[in-house]
Amino acid sequence: MVTGAYWEDTMPYRPHPFSWVPAVGQRHASTDAKPAGGYPTGMTVQTLCGHQLIADNTETAWLWETCPECNAAARVLAGLPPVLGDAVAKTGGAS
Repeated sequence: MVTGAYWEDTMPYRPHPFSWVPAVGQRHASTDAKPAGGYPTGMTVQTLCGHQLIADNTETAWLWETCPECNAAARVLAGLPPVLGDAVAKTGGAS
């Protein structure tokens, strides 16, 4: 992870109204204000899946699987269609 870049210290990159944050064994998404340098380990964040979780901003945490509920909500906020797995999970495969 590259740190210390000017833009990272002054204005975090955020192309969508949410940011990704590892917490409790998954990568979650949050609309909470993102501090420069990212959500620090130990910071409580409200996630798009409806939980308040403690951020874990370690290198290995970024390799965790993505929370499916946060992913579905983030895709809506980004204006993207749902992934096929999300649609099948919500409808049971029915059209």
